[in-house]
Amino acid sequence: MLKTPILFFILVVLSPSHLLAQHSDPVAVAVLKKLNSIKPEDTDERSYVIKPAGKRRNLPQNLTLDLVYKIGHYEWDIVALRFERNKGQPIVSVTRIVYGSFLSFWKPYARPEYHQVNRARMTVSEFDGLLDYALRLYESRIEEEREPECVTRNDGSVSCTGVGSSSISMSSGDGSILIGLRSSKAKPVLTESGTLHAGDLRERAVTGIEYVRGYLFWEVFIDALKEYKFDPIGNKEAEDILVGRLSEPQLVADYRDYYRRSLYVKILGRLGTVAAILPLKSFSRVGLETNWIEHLNEDVVISIENIESRVK
Repeated sequence: MLKTPILFFILVVLSPSHLLAQHSDPVAVAVLKKLNSIKPEDTDERSYVIKPAGKRRNLPQNLTLDLVYKIGHYEWDIVALRFERNKGQPIVSVTRIVYGSFLSFWKPYARPEYHQVNRARMTVSEFDGLLDYALRLYESRIEEEREPECVTRNDGSVSCTGVGSSSISMSSGDGSILIGLRSSKAKPVLTESGTLHAGDLRERAVTGIEYVRGYLFWEVFIDALKEYKFDPIGNKEAEDILVGRLSEPQLVADYRDYYRRSLYVKILGRLGTVAAILPLKSFSRVGLETNWIEHLNEDVVISIENIESRVK
């Protein structure tokens, strides 16, 4: 139950009446607050209606969540986060793999290339709460309602059509995000490929929440992990993890999956042993377009050369 009259007043003002029954659900309140913060401003020609998702979904107890994202432009990071929740275990393992680099012409201004493979631990209850919040944000909607433009015909009938148009601003600072949530049997629960937005989300949500929902899902976990301490993983274990990831199927069927695969390839080039050479040569390029396969082939050649130069 809400104990603060002011908070109840805010919910009455911001919420359709049928949503007020949810006010005792803290996740529903948080979802509504977030959606209101990004809902575009109403205009004379159109208004926007929030339609939040319903109750939490029933999910398998064994779950793997992958968040793979690229941030930055001239100087950039590729990050692969994996959350592993196993039935009967009180802790969720969080693995973070990072590779940072830059475009060649930016080298005089950039930090050196670097990589990290590290791990943190999260309680199952916190992970479940974050996942519930992220999924409800992802499954919610912000829909546009346009004021009609009506014309009266000679016979007295009236014809109405929507007016106006919407556009989405893009930025060179935008990044990319891949989301993969699956059960222990590798059955997909959610797969998403989208954009990480630089700037005000209101400007990006002008045509609806579909364009920003991947960002909203990602942001829930990124904000939570700011409070976590990650411990380094030794090179041998890191190599085993990376080699294992090479044999996994594609996460999404578009160019963004190149970033995921190249991340593993490039870090193996920096810490791998001869045991990584054959997996690097033979891992699948399925699902990538020709030009991205060429980029990945180049990454593989360079990584193998780096490994061979270290073991001579």
